[in-house]
Amino acid sequence: MKKIRNIIVTIVMLLMLFTLTSCKGKEQTFTSNGITITLTSKFKQQEISGAQVVYVTRKVGFMGNQESKDLLNISDNKLETYANKVVEVSKLKDVELLTYDENGVKFVYGYYTAKVSNITYKYMLVTMEGKDDYYTMNFWSLEKDFNANKNQFMEWAKTIVVE
Repeated sequence: MKKIRNIIVTIVMLLMLFTLTSCKGKEQTFTSNGITITLTSKFKQQEISGAQVVYVTRKVGFMGNQESKDLLNISDNKLETYANKVVEVSKLKDVELLTYDENGVKFVYGYYTAKVSNITYKYMLVTMEGKDDYYTMNFWSLEKDFNANKNQFMEWAKTIVVE
């Protein structure tokens, strides 16, 4: 959880390397480090120090990390408590956490912005619970493009399966 700020900075730097293009393409399923997600063929896997899973296009991105429940101090072992801890430790401001729970898919999510190098990005934070681990994931885009991507981010979030 503490690495999220550093990861966000790294992700933003990656985004700055790309020009803006559409993220439409043929559906493609990616699996890595306990996370399976269906995105599009426009996504390419990236390596970022401190991030276990990163997929980017030239316009949007997705990243995820898995954390062992045994190593966390979540007193009630609830996903909602974990999500609140992520927000607190990451020092995210003005994040309203919501729960999606339909058709056997459950996650806690919220939205936040971060400014890096005078560029403002907006993120959709997604937390999920697996058998032995919690997962923190983010979709992101430039803030000005976020509303155009928000519904797609939610649809992609619904495809996530964690171990």
